[in-house]
Amino acid sequence: MKMNSPVRRLLLLGMFCASLTSVAVLANETATEPTGNDAGSITITGKRGSERYRIMLDFVSKLGEPVSGDVGYARLEEAPCYLVQNLPKPALEYLTARLTSAAHDVGLTKTKSDCEPNVVILFTEDSKALADSLVKNRRGLIKPFFNSEGTVKDAHALQDFATSDAPIRWWQVTVPVDWAGRYSLPGLDLDYLAGNAVAMVQGTESRITRSLRDRLLYTIVVVDLNKLGEATWDQLSDYLAMVSLVQVKPGTSMAGYDTILNLFARGASAPPVLSDWDKAYLHGVYDLNRYLTPFSQRGALTYQVLNNFYK
Repeated sequence: MKMNSPVRRLLLLGMFCASLTSVAVLANETATEPTGNDAGSITITGKRGSERYRIMLDFVSKLGEPVSGDVGYARLEEAPCYLVQNLPKPALEYLTARLTSAAHDVGLTKTKSDCEPNVVILFTEDSKALADSLVKNRRGLIKPFFNSEGTVKDAHALQDFATSDAPIRWWQVTVPVDWAGRYSLPGLDLDYLAGNAVAMVQGTESRITRSLRDRLLYTIVVVDLNKLGEATWDQLSDYLAMVSLVQVKPGTSMAGYDTILNLFARGASAPPVLSDWDKAYLHGVYDLNRYLTPFSQRGALTYQVLNNFYK
C-alpha cells in the first residue's frame, strides 16, 4: 500500500508563511558556462594523480553530509516533484524550469503530473520564524520516523535549522531501503503509517558491501527573500538544485573551490551557474554504488567525481 506522504501536509503551511508585501528583485542575467579547471585558489590541472585525488577528496568531504557515519550517501530515486510557495508565477516558472533541467541532467526525467512533492521550497520574509514553526508544529514532517537512525540529522542539526541566520536553510529526510525499495527500519512500530509495511531486511554484509542503500525521501528548503543580496535567478536556482538533489553540509566552507555553494559565503565568489565541480559531484552521487559501505562510498565517490571532472 502506498504510504501517505507527510509532505502532503505542507500544503497547509500557508498559515505559517509571512505575508509577502514585496518580492526581492533578482537580476535575471544571461549566464555563460564557465570553462577550464581553475578553481579559485586551487588549480588542479597538471597535478599528479595522488595530488588530484587528495584535492578532490577534500572537496567531496567538505561538501557531502550523509545522515551519519553509519549510513551512506542518499539520493532521490524518482524525479523531483516541486512544491514552491510564495513566488509570483513568472519567477516560479523560471525557477522550476531550471531545477527540472538540473535534475534531468543527472537522469531524473520521469516526473508525473500528479506527483507527490519531494522538494518543497518555501519563500518567506522571515525564514527563522517559518523554520521555527516547522520544527515546533510539524514534527511529523520533520521527523516522520521519530528518531530512527539513518533518517534525519541529530538534535543539534535541527536546532541549527530552526535558528540559523543563513539566507537558505534545508532539512532532508532519508530512509534505508532494500533492493526492492522497501523501507528497512527494524524495531520501529510504523502501524500508524496507514498500513505501510516495513521490510525487516536480512542479507549478506561484508567489509565493502551491505544489503541496503540510502534513499533521499524529500527536502524542505526555506529561502529568506530579504537575504538574497545580489544573487541572480540562475545562481539561486542552481544553488537550490544542489541542496535538493544531494546532501550538502550546511555552513560548510567551500572557499578555494569553484562551486555555486559559495553564493552566500563571505569572502568567496560564486560562478554564474553550476560549475564543472558541481556537475561532476552531482553526476558522481547519481552514479555511485550505494551498496558499498559508507567508508568505501566516500573513496568511490571521490574517484567518480574526479573522472567526471576530467572527461
